[in-house]
Amino acid sequence: MLTVVLLILTIIALLWILSSMGILNQKSVALEHLIQSKNKSADIYITKHVYDIIHRVAREANIPEEKFADRLPAVYVAETTAYQNVENQIFLKEEDVSDDPKIGEEVGHYLRSMCNPEGDTVKTSEFFGGLGRLVMGAKKIRLSNEEVSQYHEVEKYENLIKQKIANLEQEALELLGRPSHEISKEEFARLPEDTRDRVRKLDQELGALGVEWGGCIGAKKTIRGHEQGYIAAEHAYQQNALKKDPDLFLKPRNEAEKIVDSYLTEKE
Repeated sequence: MLTVVLLILTIIALLWILSSMGILNQKSVALEHLIQSKNKSADIYITKHVYDIIHRVAREANIPEEKFADRLPAVYVAETTAYQNVENQIFLKEEDVSDDPKIGEEVGHYLRSMCNPEGDTVKTSEFFGGLGRLVMGAKKIRLSNEEVSQYHEVEKYENLIKQKIANLEQEALELLGRPSHEISKEEFARLPEDTRDRVRKLDQELGALGVEWGGCIGAKKTIRGHEQGYIAAEHAYQQNALKKDPDLFLKPRNEAEKIVDSYLTEKE
């Protein structure tokens, strides 16, 4: 779920882009937003219901109770439905507190986190969330209409960025006869002052657009990862994966990724 520096830059750019476009994915909501939003502790009945679902999914997935019994999550009614692993919290929207498959998905994320603290890629994480959803009665799992809409909005914004980059690169060609990054320091020093100023500005604009483009690529990859995880989970559940491989939720990250990819390959 790249080097550390590239990952941090991608996350910052992604959050900035999606926030500015008003399409921040609820599943990728920042920890600060979850903490600062108008959350309230779930009442004892909602919390008990979530804990009942945790035990049911754990039984179906053959997860020993000692893996999670002393780390049951805090449950909150919030503005979004999500599992937040850093503080071990499950957030549920008002309309989701009685939706067992949706709770099951967050429980799947929670149980996988208890079994594998090192973390997973988006695709693998959504695979285990999807299994939790299926255990709790979902017939099919698909991207929400909101996620599909987000993907298309990001794609449109990405195309706009690519066009802006092409226009700036064309301006550089007309100005210099070649891309600005191919100009040596000596050649740059010999340019007229107004040309040097414009080249500096072109490089700054291209750099900023490159960061935004990287954010778009990251956003699309995240949404595709959700979809791939769901597809693999559906196929695995149809193949009785939880019975055939009792240790599925306990697999280390690399092995789990290979399993998810194998189910995607079979589906194709």
